[in-house]
Amino acid sequence: MNVTQILEQEKCCGCTACLSICPLKCISMMEDEQGFLRPQVDNQKCIDCGQCEKVCPALHLFEERMPIKVWAAKNNDEAVRMTSSSGGIFMALADWTIQRGGVVFGARFDENWEVMHDYAETPEAVEAFKGSKYLQSRMGDCYVRAKEFLNAGRWVLFTGVQCQIAGLKKYLGKDYEKLIAVDVICHGVPSPLVWRNYVHHIHQQLTNGKGTIESISFRDKSRGWKRFGLAFRFKQPIESKGKPDSLSIHCETISTHNNLFKDLYLRGFLALIYLRPSCYCCPSKRGRSQSDITIGDYWGLPKELLDWDDDIGISLILVLSSKGANILEELNVSKRLSTYKKGVKRNPNFAASSKKPKASELFWELYPQKGIAAIEAAVKKTEPSTVYRFLLKFYWLFKKVFKI
Repeated sequence: MNVTQILEQEKCCGCTACLSICPLKCISMMEDEQGFLRPQVDNQKCIDCGQCEKVCPALHLFEERMPIKVWAAKNNDEAVRMTSSSGGIFMALADWTIQRGGVVFGARFDENWEVMHDYAETPEAVEAFKGSKYLQSRMGDCYVRAKEFLNAGRWVLFTGVQCQIAGLKKYLGKDYEKLIAVDVICHGVPSPLVWRNYVHHIHQQLTNGKGTIESISFRDKSRGWKRFGLAFRFKQPIESKGKPDSLSIHCETISTHNNLFKDLYLRGFLALIYLRPSCYCCPSKRGRSQSDITIGDYWGLPKELLDWDDDIGISLILVLSSKGANILEELNVSKRLSTYKKGVKRNPNFAASSKKPKASELFWELYPQKGIAAIEAAVKKTEPSTVYRFLLKFYWLFKKVFKI
């Protein structure tokens, strides 16, 4: 029996531990109708060794672990923070690793502006991993390469979402002294198919398909950490007349910043309508990923931290191992001790999976005909009524006036 014969399709998280462990390389990752990668087994090559089933984090869950310490933290380099999603803690960890001759694994854009996992051995190469990418990265052979580096005695910083770290740990089968496993608090990974079509839509809308994408930022902070948006930057050729009968080609830069609550893709992502099915029943919550450190945005800062907020970004750090605690002490960051209760108040996805909305089924029903226009129709089903929004606004105004 192989993993595809045992695991229910909607529970597969696409981590690729099965592909990485297969001794005969008879497993491949194929895109399904929603754009998510799933393992497919060549049954003519498969010898039923059972290795793929043994390393599946959805079939064999790790034990839960609670943080031993919780911190609010930020990188001491303000420029790094400004170009990071939250407090720049990933870059501090990456610098620590590179300085010791180590290797950093993370997610970056490929040439088509889709997301893949890769590794870097220089500070310059690490820059591509900076910032959130609201997609599931293609893991490729990163588990295998990480093991090679670890067996060679090098430090490895491996970052990913919770299920990817769980998959890495299952694949490795043991702990390594020089492995730093770091996951991010994740409420789910959206469909790469939807993202692909959205990028095409923006490309056509802004440049009529003639421009070249220079950069994409899911967490552009030009208007502040709390008012981040999805930003595209295009370079588009324009024609300008010089001397008579001559024509020269120049380029202009076109940028767009779509607010978090106005951008169509982000609205659908936050409404949870096109997440991977396994994200609604994630097997790696509550520390089950076996990471050393979990990081995220410290949303909902408690009163004692408000004086620290400059709207550039503050990270929440959940320390889950003594190794993680020791390394954290050596980083170039400022930090303040917090509590688990305060830290997860606005970050519940450390412990709980996102709840699947009914609008998700509507979206996938409409998507084949409507494409990204289906996002608007589905999101409207998840948004509160006008009356509810008015009452909620009145409630918070009342609390502010009477200080209750």
